[in-house]
Amino acid sequence: MQETDNLRLPYLVAAQAQKHVTHNEALRGLDAIVQLSVADRDLAAPPPSPSAGERYLIAAGATGDWAGHDGKIAAYQDNAWMFHEPREGWIAWVADEDIALAFDGTAWVALSGAGVSVNPTALVGINTTADSTNRLSVSSPAALFNNAGNGHQLKINKAAAADTASLLFQTGFSGRAEFGLAGDDDWRVKVSADGSAWKEAIVVDRQTGAVTFPNSTVPGSGAASPTFQSEGDGVTASIDSVWTKAGLSVVDNDLGDSSFANSRVTIGANDAGKWIVVASGSLLGTTVGVRVHVNGTPALIYFFGRSDSENAARIGSSSGILNLASGDYVELFTYAKRSGGANQIPNVQSTYLHMTRIGAA
Repeated sequence: MQETDNLRLPYLVAAQAQKHVTHNEALRGLDAIVQLSVADRDLAAPPPSPSAGERYLIAAGATGDWAGHDGKIAAYQDNAWMFHEPREGWIAWVADEDIALAFDGTAWVALSGAGVSVNPTALVGINTTADSTNRLSVSSPAALFNNAGNGHQLKINKAAAADTASLLFQTGFSGRAEFGLAGDDDWRVKVSADGSAWKEAIVVDRQTGAVTFPNSTVPGSGAASPTFQSEGDGVTASIDSVWTKAGLSVVDNDLGDSSFANSRVTIGANDAGKWIVVASGSLLGTTVGVRVHVNGTPALIYFFGRSDSENAARIGSSSGILNLASGDYVELFTYAKRSGGANQIPNVQSTYLHMTRIGAA
């Protein structure tokens, strides 16, 4: 046997001349292999100006002075490259990555196993490959973060208020929901149908704790609900018990996708849902009424009253919730009966219609 079993260092043999040559060769081998720390593992060609003692793990496709030594350890000693074949179980530290590798008999792989602690380490991949962005990557059915005797906190820290610290939920690696601190220090929840266009659902003010719902149509949520307010004045109602459409003028119109024209509110496609409708009127007559029509048909919102004096104004109002679909139209009708004839006008002194969308159907 001319060399050792594990490190393959040369033996001195009996009556050997120039024993110092063999001895120095063994020392160079020990210097290269023991406490193995390499500068790089991604090079396939020698660096142009290596320092004495530098070691490298040679990548596949080696060229130049490294040609034919793929996967070996290259050590620059005495102005020349020396090569060592790794054995299964050898461990190497890669300085430019701050990572420990083990040779499994075929290739150098990330070191793992009980009792192994590498701190810090640049990348950690569990059942998957980590990268420069996802430096901790886990592929598994579940992940457990357990306590060590008391409580447990998961901390996500950002450098500045304008940065993002959040949890992102994806389908097929396309974002669908996200919550956290996004762009400022208010807590936000937002959702997306396609991973590109996002809508905020909840915002919690960092200073007051006030909660708003930017895309809700519930009054008081912080969102701009479609709303409409109008008044009519001097509109004549027939004396012979005929309901007459009220002429309305806009006071406040924020109907969003809906519209107002010819004293009629028409519901837009994006505004279908439940609406609070309030109708009122000041009318002269012995019998008076206020009614809301939907698509030309009386709805369940109306006021109807009687008076002993046809010259006494009666003020009546009525309100309710209507489920309105896209394309539905809403109108206000009034009724006032007097006994003095058709020319005794106005029967209607004033009318009022208010509508606000409060939610989906």
